[in-house]
Amino acid sequence: MSEISAEVNLFFSFAVFAYFYKWEALYQAFGFTDTPTIIGMMLVFQFVLALYNQLASIGMVLHSRSAEFGADEFAAKLGHGENLISALTKLGVDNLSMPINDSLYSWCTHTHPPAVERVAAVRAFQAKKE
Repeated sequence: MSEISAEVNLFFSFAVFAYFYKWEALYQAFGFTDTPTIIGMMLVFQFVLALYNQLASIGMVLHSRSAEFGADEFAAKLGHGENLISALTKLGVDNLSMPINDSLYSWCTHTHPPAVERVAAVRAFQAKKE
């Protein structure tokens, strides 16, 4: 799955670049009267693709978090929910990770959900299963 998403990301990066690097309004916005390719590359890479890359990064982080929750659910289905909870608790203590994170920041930047959220999700799955 990650290979497909990487290919799609690469395609969209090229498509965005191809659309914007000769766009005269972009050059004019930065005070250029002609459209030299090297300036176009710099403008597109620094300003246009920076926004696209940030949005794509958030999408990849959300996918990774979803996979983590899926793996936790799979472990709970196999009957290892309590072992997973114990391991996550120990990891949180050993790594001295912050137990409470800002949810929006966490959703946008952390590929792995905080241990507290993962433990709550495993407990919720176990309760639903019973």
